[in-house]
Amino acid sequence: DDLPPLPDGYTIDISSGTEADPYPLGPLYCEGNLTITGSGVVRIDGTIYVKGNLVFNPTPDILILFNMQSIFAEGDISLQPGCTTSGSGCVIAVGSIDYQPNISGEDFVFLMSIEGMVTLQPGNDFYGSIAGDTEVYMQPNTTLNWTEAPDGLNFPGGDSGSGTTTGKLDVLTWQIS
Repeated sequence: DDLPPLPDGYTIDISSGTEADPYPLGPLYCEGNLTITGSGVVRIDGTIYVKGNLVFNPTPDILILFNMQSIFAEGDISLQPGCTTSGSGCVIAVGSIDYQPNISGEDFVFLMSIEGMVTLQPGNDFYGSIAGDTEVYMQPNTTLNWTEAPDGLNFPGGDSGSGTTTGKLDVLTWQIS
């Protein structure tokens, strides 16, 4: 509520971010579409809330440090090839999620599309959980590895970060044939 909104169509260039000194991003609220661009390292320091679409557009490479935070868009979210993700976090969209990064390590990532489709085409194995309203499309030869969500993950309705659970999460599984 206290964040000054970024305007629709806003672009953030994270080129100044390095592994030693990542570009800090968040918490932030954007009134419409938001594009993250540049070749650099970005660390998510709070919830990212976008009322439109969110695109991570590497030119040519972006390293995204999830830092136990959540990224939420009322539209679609796209992490295009050239992105690399590291650390645990949540990526939630009302629309579709196009998740094509390389994944560094075996950290838990939660992907959820509320009304759209999740397209999972990472450059390597995925660790975490995926939820989709109607469809989850997975690239052939991708391995899904389910792991427990870490304590302190900034998940809406989950752990508040203070060690106190503010909601109850259930993981429902089924077999696909």
